[in-house]
Amino acid sequence: MRHFWLLLLLLLTAAASGYTSRTTSRCSRLCHCYYQSLFCRGYNYNSIPADVGSDVENIDFQDNNLQEISNETLAKFPDLRKLLLGGNNISNIDEGAFRKQKLLNALDLSANRLSKIPVMAFDPIRKKLEHLTLQGNSIVKIEGTFQRMRVLKTLNLKDNKIQLLTAETLFQNRKIRYLQLADNEIDYISPDSLKRQTELKYLFLDNNNLENVTVFKIPSKKLQSVSLSNCQLKEIPTGVSRTVQQLNLAGNRLTLLEENNISMFKSLQSLDLSRNLLANISERAFRPLLKLKLLYLGTNQLQEVPKKLPGELQQITLDHNRISDLPKEAFVKVKRLQALTLKNNMIEYIHKKTFSGLTELRTLDLSSNVITRISSNLFSDLVGLKDLYLSHNPLLIIDSGAMDGLWSLDTLSLDNMDKSVRTQGVLLPDSPQLRTLNIQNSRSITRSLLENDLQMYSLKSVEYLNIMQNNLRTLPATFPQFLPNLQRIQLSSNPWNCNRHLYWLRVWLVNGGVEEPHLLHITCDLPKHLKGRQLIDLDAYDWVSSDPEYI
Repeated sequence: MRHFWLLLLLLLTAAASGYTSRTTSRCSRLCHCYYQSLFCRGYNYNSIPADVGSDVENIDFQDNNLQEISNETLAKFPDLRKLLLGGNNISNIDEGAFRKQKLLNALDLSANRLSKIPVMAFDPIRKKLEHLTLQGNSIVKIEGTFQRMRVLKTLNLKDNKIQLLTAETLFQNRKIRYLQLADNEIDYISPDSLKRQTELKYLFLDNNNLENVTVFKIPSKKLQSVSLSNCQLKEIPTGVSRTVQQLNLAGNRLTLLEENNISMFKSLQSLDLSRNLLANISERAFRPLLKLKLLYLGTNQLQEVPKKLPGELQQITLDHNRISDLPKEAFVKVKRLQALTLKNNMIEYIHKKTFSGLTELRTLDLSSNVITRISSNLFSDLVGLKDLYLSHNPLLIIDSGAMDGLWSLDTLSLDNMDKSVRTQGVLLPDSPQLRTLNIQNSRSITRSLLENDLQMYSLKSVEYLNIMQNNLRTLPATFPQFLPNLQRIQLSSNPWNCNRHLYWLRVWLVNGGVEEPHLLHITCDLPKHLKGRQLIDLDAYDWVSSDPEYI
């Protein structure tokens, strides 16, 4: 079954090329053949079987034990168009290894043991080869190797030991669209190394040491994505084409962002600046980025929400910073915002108008802050909000009407509120779409909910409920009646009193069609003679009569 999709792909490729009318003259008895395609994957063979027909066009010989490509290895296959040799133990390629493969279009040599490639090894296939993968080898130098490969479109050199990139590396290559150089040891890139790549669309240089690289010359007007994450950059390199739509600078050492740092990227739609050392962002920094939709600023040292955010933004992540308050004007310009992440900050104060006008917001994460109060109507404009996360906050007060307006809410997380929360009025929103409610380790909230039938009625649409770690001893027998749509519940880590008043719970969990993923962890704390016993293991004789203890 694992070969099915590859078989189908090769079949369609053959059909499109007009080669579906004949099959290979001979197929090895040790492999599988389909039309002009040979499949010998994962057999630990040391060589391509000798009985394969010479007219084969596609060979999949991945995950075997081929140790070299000599002048004779492929000599009998002049019609080869696609050759997959990834996952072997190839450490040597003879200079004339591909001298007969004038039609080869795609070559995969990934995950082998190559440390060098002869300068002229790919010269015989330079006129047809469009896709070359050398990922996962130990190649150090590539100067001269690809100079004459003028039709190459895809070049994958990820996870090697390449140390530098110069103007000679890709001298005559002008067709490359996808260039993957991530996870190497590159510490020098000459400014002119990519200036001839006028067709380049995607460039990946992640996880290299580019601390001293400040200038790129990438004039390609087709460039769409540049990824420079984890490169030790202290400033944003200049010279990158203005057509870039996605720029990944995560995991670097940027400390300051000003307008002139990113003003050239006027077509930018996605900007990732997470995991840097940003403490200050100029008020005008994002002014030129009128098309920006996705902005990632998590795990920095920001103390406030950046000002004058672009109006087209749909997603902002500001998690793991040092933001302490959310003023009225924080998001006043971003009316199209759909996702806002502010978890793991130091937020204590939220202005009652902070979220005004964000009618398109779908996800809001305020978890793991120091919020002590949720004011009335704080979320009243968030009529389209689907997911609200407030967990891990030391809440003391939830005002009456705090959840008003959340008509579309699907997921509500109020777990790990270890303080005694005082609720005023109805706690949960009257949302007919509420499917998921997490109040684990939130005792006062759980108590307010379970002791009030009106509150319980708001659970009628809930499909998943988590009430673990709430010091619960019992539940009323009417509990299931308020949850007609419940499919999954979590009840463990509570000190249950397994008296006759809780017998219904065992029956419900075993026969009620409700899933409890930790069913075996629901144990009795009382009576003493049943302490530690699993609830579902108790039979009718174990249940004893005692006064009910509700919470």
